[in-house]
Amino acid sequence: MRLPMIGLVLTSIIMSVSSFATNQNFNKRFQVVRNDDGKVVEIRDASLSRTFSIWPYVEYITEALEAEKDLMAQKGDYDYEVESLLTENAMEMGLVNSEEVEKTILAMKQLQNIDLKAMLQDPAVNEVINGFEKRITEVLAAFNPTVVARLDNPVFFYQRNVTYQVLVWALDFARKKLSSIPVLNTVAYILKESEKLIANRRVYHQNMLLHYFERIDAKEIGMTNSEVDLAYSSIYESRIPWFAIWESKAAKADWEKYGVNKFFGEFRAGSTVLRNNKFRYTSTGERINYAFQEAVYKDESVIVNLVNKESMLNSMPAISYSYDAPKKVKRLRTILQLGQLGISFVPVSATIKDMVTKFMKSYYEEQSLTEGALYAHFDLVGNDFMKSELVEQMVNPFETEL
Repeated sequence: MRLPMIGLVLTSIIMSVSSFATNQNFNKRFQVVRNDDGKVVEIRDASLSRTFSIWPYVEYITEALEAEKDLMAQKGDYDYEVESLLTENAMEMGLVNSEEVEKTILAMKQLQNIDLKAMLQDPAVNEVINGFEKRITEVLAAFNPTVVARLDNPVFFYQRNVTYQVLVWALDFARKKLSSIPVLNTVAYILKESEKLIANRRVYHQNMLLHYFERIDAKEIGMTNSEVDLAYSSIYESRIPWFAIWESKAAKADWEKYGVNKFFGEFRAGSTVLRNNKFRYTSTGERINYAFQEAVYKDESVIVNLVNKESMLNSMPAISYSYDAPKKVKRLRTILQLGQLGISFVPVSATIKDMVTKFMKSYYEEQSLTEGALYAHFDLVGNDFMKSELVEQMVNPFETEL
C-alpha cells in the first residue's frame, strides 16, 4: 500500500510545482484587474510600455539597409537568393507569379540608391520624425497601451484607432516639410511601418494570452471560466475592422460567447488545415496549440503555422520556424521589409506598387503576429533560446521588453 501512496504524494507535489510555475509565468507578464465587487474587468500586459521612441526603428532600418547593400555588393548571385526565398515552396506547386517576384527583386536593387544616414542629417526630416514621436507618446499616455483585454466593454477596442490618426497627421506634415520625393518616400515608409508595428504589439501579446487560456485552467490564474470567456470576446473584438459595424454589433449581442466561438472555430479550422496538408509532411509531432504544429517537411524539422498560409502565392501552411535552417524566416522577412522601402523608388504605377507591397506583406505580416502564441508556448516550457529566436525573427524593434 505504501508505494501507491508515495506515487500519489509525488504526483501531487509535481502538479503543485507545475501549477506554481504556470502562475509565475502568467503573473510576471499579465496583471488581472478587478472591480470593487471582485470581478475581473481588465487584463494588462506589463511588458507593453506606455512610453515610445521611434528611434529604435530608425536605427534598425538604417543598419538593415546598410547590411543589405553590403550583401548586394558581395554576392554575385543576390538576385537568385531573393528569388529562391520567395519561390522555394511555390515552385513545386506551379504557383510562381513572375511579375511580382521580378518587381520585388527590382525593389531590392533600388536600395543601393538610398542613403538613409544622409537623409537623417536633414533638420526637416528630424522635425517630422520627432513630431510623430511626440504625438504618439501623448496618445499612448492617454489610452493605456498595456490593456490586452477589457471584459466589461464590448466596444472598448473598436473605438480606439488612435495611432492611425497620428500617422495621418504626420504624413500630411511630412508632405508640407519635405520637398524631395525620394526623402518624402523614405520618411513616409518609416512613419507607416512604425505606426503599424506599434499597433501590432497588442495583437502579438493577445496571442500569447490565447495560448495561456488554451493550456491553463482558469482557476490556476485566479479567474473563473466565464471571465476567461469574456476575455476571449475582448481579444476578438479588438480585431474587428473599423468599417465592420455589423460585426461589432454581433460581438456586443453575444458578448459572453462571441470570443469562445471565434477561438474554437479557429482551432477547428487549424485542424482541418493540418488534415488537408498532412501528405506534405514526412511526419507530424506535437500539436503545440490552436495555431502551431511540429512537423518534418523536406527533411527539415519545422514548426508549421495552421492559421496563416505561406503567402499570396502559396496556400500551404506557413513555416514559422526551421530547426535545421533557423535564420531562414528572419532573412526572408528582412528582405521583404526593405523591399517595401525600395518599391517606392521603382518607376511603376501606384497600383502596381500597392500590389507588390501587398505581395511582400503576405509572407510575414499576419504570420509574425500569430507567433505570439508560439512565444507563449516556449515561455511556459522555459525555453529561453527559442524565445530569443522568435523575438529576432519578429523584426519589430519596438518589442524591447518582451
